[in-house]
Amino acid sequence: MWKQRLINLTLAVGIAVSALAAIPSSVWAAADTCTWSGAVNADWSNGGNWSGCDNGNVPDAGDTLEFPAGTANKAMNNDIAGLSVATLNFSDSGYSVTGNDLTITNVTAILATQSVSIDVNVSYTAFNVVLIASTGRTITLSGTSNFSAAGEVNVGQSGYDGTVDFTDNITGTTTQFVAVNDATAIVRGATNTFTAGTVGAESNASFECRSATCFGSNANDIYMGGGVVSIYVNAAFANDWQTSVTTPDTSWLAAYDNITITGNGVVNDSIGISQETASRNLQFTGTITNNSGISLFTVDASAQIRVDGTVSGNGGFSIGGGSFRLAGANTYAGTNTVNSGALVMVTNEQGLGSTAGDTNILSGGTVRFDFAGASSVAENLWVDGSGVGGNGVLVQAGESTTLSGDIVLSGNSVFSVDSSALFSAFTLSGVISGTGNITLTTSPTTVVANSSIQFTGASANTYAGKLTVQGVRFYPSKAADVVAVTGDMDVLATSTKPSTVETSFDESIADTSHVHLVKNGSNKAALYIGTTATETIGYVTGDGELSVGGNGAAIVLASNANYTFGGTVSKFSNVPAGDSFVVKKGTGTAILTGGLDTSYVPGVAPVFGSQEGSLILNGAFSEAGTYVLSGSTLKGTGSVGDVEVDSGGTVAIGNSPGCMTFGSLLLNTGSTWQQEMTGTTACSGYDRATVNGAVDLGGATLQVSQLAGFSPVQNLVFTIIDGTSLTGTFAGLANGAVFTASGVNYRINYYASGEVTLTVVSTAATATTPTSTLANTGSSTGVITALSLSIIALAAGTFVFRRQALAFIRGKK
Repeated sequence: MWKQRLINLTLAVGIAVSALAAIPSSVWAAADTCTWSGAVNADWSNGGNWSGCDNGNVPDAGDTLEFPAGTANKAMNNDIAGLSVATLNFSDSGYSVTGNDLTITNVTAILATQSVSIDVNVSYTAFNVVLIASTGRTITLSGTSNFSAAGEVNVGQSGYDGTVDFTDNITGTTTQFVAVNDATAIVRGATNTFTAGTVGAESNASFECRSATCFGSNANDIYMGGGVVSIYVNAAFANDWQTSVTTPDTSWLAAYDNITITGNGVVNDSIGISQETASRNLQFTGTITNNSGISLFTVDASAQIRVDGTVSGNGGFSIGGGSFRLAGANTYAGTNTVNSGALVMVTNEQGLGSTAGDTNILSGGTVRFDFAGASSVAENLWVDGSGVGGNGVLVQAGESTTLSGDIVLSGNSVFSVDSSALFSAFTLSGVISGTGNITLTTSPTTVVANSSIQFTGASANTYAGKLTVQGVRFYPSKAADVVAVTGDMDVLATSTKPSTVETSFDESIADTSHVHLVKNGSNKAALYIGTTATETIGYVTGDGELSVGGNGAAIVLASNANYTFGGTVSKFSNVPAGDSFVVKKGTGTAILTGGLDTSYVPGVAPVFGSQEGSLILNGAFSEAGTYVLSGSTLKGTGSVGDVEVDSGGTVAIGNSPGCMTFGSLLLNTGSTWQQEMTGTTACSGYDRATVNGAVDLGGATLQVSQLAGFSPVQNLVFTIIDGTSLTGTFAGLANGAVFTASGVNYRINYYASGEVTLTVVSTAATATTPTSTLANTGSSTGVITALSLSIIALAAGTFVFRRQALAFIRGKK
């Protein structure tokens, strides 16, 4: 101190004591410890209130002031003008100081083991300054605090983790103003102007900002060095911010109001950032250098953290529950983790950083893409779950969005189009792999006709799981012969929206896929095969719609399973020209009951082809031509169009037995007509085919099966085929031939009118007797004339224009 230095110099030069009498006592008095008793009154200038002081028992420059327990007049008045002391020590509660300004010169400026209020302006002049209170205790500084220290100002130290509350302004200059060692600093002054390189908290301490100027000059950095900085005021801060290079403790920045930080941030050691108040935002508009890692949290979905500046560095984001926005053209290389309850809105193509790091979205988390224009995101994504509120783990909310990175399923996942995504496409063009079911859906208010989800790209998806398309348009539109849908697929309409799957590329869906189409009221569930595309699946069930485009488009049902499809079959309205095909393969039985839907293109329908197993048509398919190839059987009780049966193919109409209607019928040599006889009534007792056009039996084989015990009476006539014209006979059975089936002798007759009949001759076996002419049973068309033969030939020519189609179906074997 300057007084001690002056005394030492005086003694050295041997000045007489008498000469010193002229020096004021305040100059050469020693630094003392003055202890307050408050015995007289509240004034500091009254020597009766103190003990241990020289200078008339009144505090003087450099003294330490002690305020112990058991004293009087604790509401004290500093009535000593210009007083400069070393330290203030408070060891009892109830003390307060008012009066004149005060200067404190020691490092440990104020120490309080109990709470105290100092309501005077205080200047701190030591190189370093420490303000400390015991646990649970508060030093309240209600006057201006002026820092002129060249070093640091610290609130707290080891063993002293109480609170210092700066309720008035802070001025002056220092290099650092921080809370340390679990202590708390609160800054409330409305117009703080202090300058400090860094302002904040470290070592598990807390810095509470409760004014728009709590960090002083804009040149000061907001600092989290393993401590917590909490901001409680609605304000914008231009300060830069940083974390320490390394710390074993947790750095945290917490917001409690609408707060914008426009300065730039540097994350040297990881930090947690949170918005702790509902319906409030914390926004960062400056750049952020993320060298370690940033964790984001909000109190609920109504609060939001917005990272709108550009983020660089090697770190990534770990995002906890709440709502968040990443809006910068970010280049950071770290991995992102989106935890359960986190809704992350990405508004920039590079919002998730560079492709050097992936984004992992855990079950219950959502990444929502909301772009103002068509955009593409290259990030690789790991996904799981149905997202926040079940609305999707990946959601398109704005204009058309392409996710070009790979997607790995960590579990069942939902991909969704939001209500705001109109006239747009959510396109996933990378490889989807991993294990889990995928659900594609929309929000309840999305206009499904104007938005879609698409799987595209040159490389096949490999995920293991079922795909559900629910209330949205879906395009499995990878390159030809590149699989987009790897397994079974449910197409489910909702109460408010249809659900459609449309592909115009060959073999986009797995050949073994079970496609289940379920409509909902008037809302359709449909599988559309577009122009020229051939799509092989396992089989189809449900009550939806199977629609095939023109110009050779085909759906091939390849499963060996037995199945029933109760939905409709149609010609895809976008491209009605040219043949389209529904091809039955596999050794099982396919039952179609829903009939045709020709409302798109009246009078136009696809062609059925049966290659293997049994195709049972129990619905109204009267405009659909049908080809039955070798090794397959056509059955059913419905109506079909023109039917042609190849050598080795079989027609066994009915469902044991039954009636069926044909447009025309052409049986080729080597084909088989199976006729079931169990009773005397058509449809329920024996099979009958009604043919609305020409019949050409073509030398096909007739096989008659008869129920044991059935004994029809003699001369009973069964009309098994009823057409408009007839040519040809069954193999080995000329007109009038008699043959035996299960002990019953039948005579077969062919009529120019198009009828084929079986007449019971007797119940005893009789040799077959062929005839060369058609028997006349009284019908005016009973005898074939040259004119009728030409008509029959013309009618049979109905199939000529379909020869190319037949070649197509044969080529699908």
